[in-house]
Amino acid sequence: MTATTSPPLISGSDFLLDPTAPCTISRKELTRMGADHNERRFAPGPEGSLRGADVQYAINFTLHDAFTGKTVQIEIPALVACPTCSATGNAAGDPRVRCPSCSGQGRVTGLRSFSVEIPRGIDDGAKIRIGGEGESGIRGAPAGDFLLLVKLAPHHVFQRSGADLYCRVRILKEFATPGRQFEVAAIDSGRVTVTIPPDFKSGQRLRIPEKGMPIPNSIQTGDMYVEVIF
Repeated sequence: MTATTSPPLISGSDFLLDPTAPCTISRKELTRMGADHNERRFAPGPEGSLRGADVQYAINFTLHDAFTGKTVQIEIPALVACPTCSATGNAAGDPRVRCPSCSGQGRVTGLRSFSVEIPRGIDDGAKIRIGGEGESGIRGAPAGDFLLLVKLAPHHVFQRSGADLYCRVRILKEFATPGRQFEVAAIDSGRVTVTIPPDFKSGQRLRIPEKGMPIPNSIQTGDMYVEVIF
């Protein structure tokens, strides 16, 4: 743990002793962003078949959710393969007669249900793409993709910059003596002990290695910076 005056100051809430807790994601937290019809393209299949559109949703996450990662169960309304004609668009297998259930399109409005793995350390604005979970294609063409935009809510203690976390704690001036120790909460719901080093000044930061956010697709972890005010 070292004292530092960099990186630049990130203003935020004063430190609170209440550690973070995970939240439960419900279906209502999904926000429909629409089907991206520009993503449609012709695909191999019966004559006149067309790939389904991608669908996009946004989900609100807490910083703790992003730290731990989680599996989210998704259930959304979407155009799915018509069960009556098995997505052919034909009635009783006769290509001359349109299926009455889907008017010859090979798809109807239904529900899609699947799970999405949210990786540890995901950042605000990241998109996750799940192939084949968008709108079904016309008359058996491939389905589009499902895109999930992750939105992280502001945290009441920590501010994030990349994989690093920043917080602020206020202590009495008489406690700011070299060697004095105090505890602060970490994003992993644990606590870390910090020690005031010699020649430490109000407004400086103490760096706590590997107590920040996980770096996706890596075994590395960011750092935590505690700004001490007295």
